[in-house]
Amino acid sequence: MVGTLTLGTESFDVAVIGAGAMGSAAAWQLARRGHSVVLLEQFDAGHSHGSSHGATRIFRVAYRDPTYVQLASESLRSWAELERESGEVLLEQSGQIDHGDPAAIEEVAGNLEAAGFAAQRLSPDQAQALWPGMRFDQAVVHSGTGGRVFADRTLQALHRCAAARGVSVLFNEPVQAIDSAADGVILRTPHRNIRARLLVLAAGAWVEELLPGEFELPKLTVSEQVPVHFRRRDPSVRWPSFLHHMHAKAEALTFGAYGMESPLADLGLATAGSDIAGLDGVKVGVDNATDIDQVVAYVQKWHPGLDPNPVSSSKCLFTSTADQQFVLRRQGSVVVCSACSGHGFKFTPMIGELVADLCEGLASQYEFSFTS
Repeated sequence: MVGTLTLGTESFDVAVIGAGAMGSAAAWQLARRGHSVVLLEQFDAGHSHGSSHGATRIFRVAYRDPTYVQLASESLRSWAELERESGEVLLEQSGQIDHGDPAAIEEVAGNLEAAGFAAQRLSPDQAQALWPGMRFDQAVVHSGTGGRVFADRTLQALHRCAAARGVSVLFNEPVQAIDSAADGVILRTPHRNIRARLLVLAAGAWVEELLPGEFELPKLTVSEQVPVHFRRRDPSVRWPSFLHHMHAKAEALTFGAYGMESPLADLGLATAGSDIAGLDGVKVGVDNATDIDQVVAYVQKWHPGLDPNPVSSSKCLFTSTADQQFVLRRQGSVVVCSACSGHGFKFTPMIGELVADLCEGLASQYEFSFTS
């Protein structure tokens, strides 16, 4: 059910705040397990104020941290389940390149192989012969398991699938107060009171202002980054999804730049007779870049096959921990699923499973450490 409930107090097993990717996945997975769930979002469906909007995100199993290699590997099953239930193609495994600092690249390759995946090591010249629109830095590894996920499409699918399983999905429903109760929590919005046995906070950049004071969180940093979309000079030349590890001895979850093919028509720019309908451009982001010019300068140096005049740009909030690890933890009747540090979307349906496990008191095989 998507819509508005009548004024009064409604009771649910679980209330989820935040209908972005993680909150929506949590609501869907909880409903699959038979729980009654309400999903509340302060903005419209698919809004652009947070971290889940846009046409595409990278999917990759390739990571320097083996925990995330395992999590990405397991997420393939949960993506397939969401695709079957929604009837949508949400994940496309068209290949993933990591290039740059040799030590980082060897770590990525070794983790792939240890997990049973192929890792094709290439020299920059060999890689450029295969992908002539790009330049490559020092060392290269290609993984066929990587690719892209369709972000807006995934969010819409989760909202539909959650509602079909009985989740009350409420947009434009800001939570103004959270009160403790003997049997859980009471949420107060402008339109209703909601009683729930458990609360899942998946509110991204807004999580700290909603969080009960006794909940222990690491330091969170909210930043705004600017991914930019570019045309391919030759539409027949394909781009793998890529990560450029530009900083020697950087932390295992940091990198320098990223990108993937992304449908230009999904940017909302196509008009009658437009030449971008049906075309993929390339979406490029540079770590810590806060303006378009920084991304353009990167593209001019490393992507000669792209027209450096941007087609479009967007703003995306990154809510990050100091070490880029996720925050997935429960204290009492509250579960926090937030601060995915700019690399969480690829795990979306699997993170929903982990949140459902926490709600049900099940032990998790994943421990996400963090720096206070």
